[in-house]
Amino acid sequence: MDPVLTQKVCGSTRYPKDCLSSIAPFYTGDTDPVSVLKMEVQAVRQGFATAIAKVKQMKKESDGKWNKGALDTCVDNFNSGLTDLDSALEAITDHNIKTLQTMLSSVLTYVTTCEDAMDEDPDSDALPNVTNMEQKLTNLATNSLDIANQLNWT
Repeated sequence: MDPVLTQKVCGSTRYPKDCLSSIAPFYTGDTDPVSVLKMEVQAVRQGFATAIAKVKQMKKESDGKWNKGALDTCVDNFNSGLTDLDSALEAITDHNIKTLQTMLSSVLTYVTTCEDAMDEDPDSDALPNVTNMEQKLTNLATNSLDIANQLNWT
């Protein structure tokens, strides 16, 4: 990958290695911050879609072992995250920094809400897959917000 991308854009995020690995499937060759932000938002969106599928599968297989309410909370919040990520992509196109920052911040809140629901579940320790997904989503959403905060849009 382009060294400019490594140093300038992903290097300025809190999780540069996650930034680089997550955008690789979406890499277009463009290294400007707006293009990288679009790629990172696409990576977060893909992460949410994957998380929804995994949580739904876990719910189906749980046989009452886990709190289905907590899993439902995660699915609902991850679906809201997908909607807000679509709005974030629109805000990038419109160069609307306030909406972009709001949508990306909301995405982080959705992950935290899922984490909180799982923490309330006494069997949540048995759900390492959810915890790993939440951490990955948090890292990618944080990186997206870090990149957005570097944009000089008014």
